[in-house]
Amino acid sequence: MRSFESRKARALLGYLAYNREDPLSRDHLASLLWSERTDESARRNLRQALYNVRSVLASSGDRRLFVADQTTIQIDPAIDCWVDVDEFRASARRGLAAEGNDPGQLVAAARLYRGDLLAGFYLKDCVEFEEWLLATQEQLREEAIQVFRTLVSTYLRRGETHLGVRYAKRLLAIDPLSEESHRNLMQLYLMAGRRTRALAQYEHLRNLLRQELGVEPLEESTDLYRSILLQAYPEPDSGEDEEPAGPLIPMVGRKAAFHQLEDAWQDILDGKGGLTLVVGEAGVGKTRLVKSFLDTATTKRHALVLRGGCYSTAPQIPYQPFSELLAGTFADVLPDDEQALNRLSRQALAELALLTPELAPFLREILDDSVAAEETDEAGVVTSLIALLSALTNEDSEAPVPLVVLLEDLQWADQSSLTVVEGLITWAHERPVWILATFNRSELPSPQPLLEDDAHRTILVERLEPQHVEAVAEALVDLEVRPALSGFLWNRSQGLPLALAELINYLWDEGILVPAQPGQWELRRDPETTPPPDKLSSLIHLRIQRLPTSGRRLLALAAIQGNRFEAGILQLAGEEHLAVVEVCIQLALEKWLIRQFPRSWSYSGRQRDLVLWARGARRGSFEFAHRAIRDATLEFVNPLRRHSMHRQVAAALLSSHSNPNSIPEHIAFHHLASGEIEQALPWIAESARKALRVGALSVARHYYSQAARAAKRLESDENGDPQAPWRRHWLALREFSARIGVADR
Repeated sequence: MRSFESRKARALLGYLAYNREDPLSRDHLASLLWSERTDESARRNLRQALYNVRSVLASSGDRRLFVADQTTIQIDPAIDCWVDVDEFRASARRGLAAEGNDPGQLVAAARLYRGDLLAGFYLKDCVEFEEWLLATQEQLREEAIQVFRTLVSTYLRRGETHLGVRYAKRLLAIDPLSEESHRNLMQLYLMAGRRTRALAQYEHLRNLLRQELGVEPLEESTDLYRSILLQAYPEPDSGEDEEPAGPLIPMVGRKAAFHQLEDAWQDILDGKGGLTLVVGEAGVGKTRLVKSFLDTATTKRHALVLRGGCYSTAPQIPYQPFSELLAGTFADVLPDDEQALNRLSRQALAELALLTPELAPFLREILDDSVAAEETDEAGVVTSLIALLSALTNEDSEAPVPLVVLLEDLQWADQSSLTVVEGLITWAHERPVWILATFNRSELPSPQPLLEDDAHRTILVERLEPQHVEAVAEALVDLEVRPALSGFLWNRSQGLPLALAELINYLWDEGILVPAQPGQWELRRDPETTPPPDKLSSLIHLRIQRLPTSGRRLLALAAIQGNRFEAGILQLAGEEHLAVVEVCIQLALEKWLIRQFPRSWSYSGRQRDLVLWARGARRGSFEFAHRAIRDATLEFVNPLRRHSMHRQVAAALLSSHSNPNSIPEHIAFHHLASGEIEQALPWIAESARKALRVGALSVARHYYSQAARAAKRLESDENGDPQAPWRRHWLALREFSARIGVADR
């Protein structure tokens, strides 16, 4: 392959590519690059450089590149020519559009900006070219600063600290003297519970300003620093130097599905509510697609998203996705929306409290003693939920708030939950209410009549194609090593996004993929020289083994809790110091093994209370980044050790809840899994009664059968005490057998 004969030939190609939309005067180009020569000599050098560029590109297969005549030269507009600057500007323009910021487009722009245009490139005796390059670099730098500022502001507002810190650091790499950017990074560290890092960032700012400008930080920065100092609670630090954050894998190959979601969302905004199913196999990226879309949609338009999930391995909970949704609504939404709370009847509140008993302390402050609900049924649950959603969307107003009810893994929903979904779909018709659900048909345990109805939209999410995997490699590494990386990723993942992500993280853990410059990575050696395990669970387990011993143990305890877990329970069950738990959680977050669990989110311009975030971000709810990561964590835990861990979690749940009767299903589940059948039976009985109180008969039957098996096993124990307390619970439960619809035993 031929090479460029001079730096000026390279400069010519870069200048033409940057200005590819316009024909450029030969005289201008000659003067730009050869101003020290006579006109004739300059034009001759231009012709030679143009010939060299044509020759080099022709040897690469690109034979038709320029449109040229006696006076002008232009890159042929008809050829398919991709220019990173054009793509960066287009993504930035769309992301900063007047109708609202689009985080997806801004992330795409951030990925394309890897520093100054032609950084380090210099031409001797070319003043005009240098002036153009400096001016263009500054212009692009300002556009990039706006992109990163908006991303940092977005993630700061949403409390998504892991991404916020990443973009705040990149912003400071471009604009290191921006005090606002330093303050944002301090706030992000604080929100992530990293108080020491927040304080250290201020010290770095102060030293930088003294060295560079001879000034002190602004009063606003100092006030923030002092407020952090006054927050006297323990906060660990994982070391003097932070490891670089892992590769951020772009979402590719989802344009068609994204457009389908946009069409469905437009229908919702037009008042045509209903159900949309996002369907695909496990690990194909359904949740990421949905969350990415909702992040964009709720940034552009004031809207509210409520989230609930269904689980295959967790204890059965009546109306589980809606119980989870209610917990998030009452904890995160209604305390800040007094008007919606006032629109909701006290009777509806009392009935909703039956679904989520842990809300009792909050509701006691609102409800009179005279307002109480002993029980309800499926119809009552539907009515109460509709009352809540109506209050939140304010449907009687001239501008109702669009509402999204996000239900994840709907294939695992119990029949009572599906009945509620059907009722909500009927009500949502002609309202701006979107029932959006992810669904895996391959895991469907039994036919679901609801999902056979043609009245809903179905969006199919499939595996990535080879060109999509190439696009991921392109976003990470240079052209020279891109084929090796994309070939490795495709052969090993076969287009499954979860496998693709785990392979990239594996290369990072192994030191094969290392940071090169902001937004770009370097492939140190051929990935096949250190081949990963073929089985996905083994690959994930290998990554988990990279954690310290305490981290592995606590992650296993988290997996025992379920796909979603509480940091407080983790600390109690693990009998670890809070600092150790927080460091381990931070490591798991940085390795993309877990993520924070937002139960709801909406577009809002207000700042969250930083102290609340700092005390809750790593002491709140988390979830495994994918169910496969939780499964892989448990797969290699010794069964006897699992029993012990379930016993630890059960004890932690009992000691941490002021009203354990609000979570009988979890306590029963962990007692049973630990082999403590006698201790489990009272909680099994309470779980059945709780399900019966809200009309979830299928769940009540499940627990009645479970209690019967437990009683039979205890009865067979020759040393069983005839006066044992478990017998009283079992006999009391048998009185409900007719109502549950099972034969007395």
